[in-house]
Amino acid sequence: MSTIAFFEAPELPPPAGITHPAYGVFQHLALQVASRQVVDGWKEWLVAQGVDVLGPVDHKIIYSIYFHDPNGIRLEITAVLDPAWNDQGEQARASLAEWEQVKAGARETGRDLVDVLGDLTRRRSHRRS
Repeated sequence: MSTIAFFEAPELPPPAGITHPAYGVFQHLALQVASRQVVDGWKEWLVAQGVDVLGPVDHKIIYSIYFHDPNGIRLEITAVLDPAWNDQGEQARASLAEWEQVKAGARETGRDLVDVLGDLTRRRSHRRS
């Protein structure tokens, strides 16, 4: 099974000229491997090849290393720690639909996307309480 994660940060300017440092974090490709040991093996190999590697980072749900390819594209090698991590398709589709609806509402009303995102985040955190 594979997972592709997309992140959107509406408060950031588009990547042109001098970019915001967050683009180096959010825009990346994550590749899933079987275990922490495989992640650690990749880190050893990459470092031996002269690649700067960040991590490993234990996110509690995934365990990852981060590095850049020769074109400067950020890559992640990750192992799933939470068995349900890749079993969230229905929830992901619902979250995306909600975000698209919120953005459309912001466009229609002229509200700032950062404010709208803050409202959405607060609503979602209250749902979990």
